[in-house]
Amino acid sequence: MVWFDLDFVWRLAFSTSLFGIGGICLKAYADSQSVFYLVLSLLIYAVGTYFFADILRHGLGFGMVMASMVDLALMVLIGVLFFGEPLEPTHYAGLAFAACAMVLFSLPATST
Repeated sequence: MVWFDLDFVWRLAFSTSLFGIGGICLKAYADSQSVFYLVLSLLIYAVGTYFFADILRHGLGFGMVMASMVDLALMVLIGVLFFGEPLEPTHYAGLAFAACAMVLFSLPATST
């Protein structure tokens, strides 16, 4: 399946990393109102979007689910580690459902 394609995994990891760094810069802008952080985050998001667009060649549904769920997990991790945001039990459940969505979308399609 596509999930084990190393090129796909590399692009997914790189795109998600850029979105994570962009999120940190955007949070810095929200806290400081410095235009530098706003411009920096927009540039980082633009590069990340380029790699994200390449992910979509594997299929819109599959690419969106994988990218969105990995991005969700990374942003939660950044929020907890860098900004001290707490996790509630419902957040843990949401992360578990995100992992389930990734597994279900990576399974081969069956015809009926």
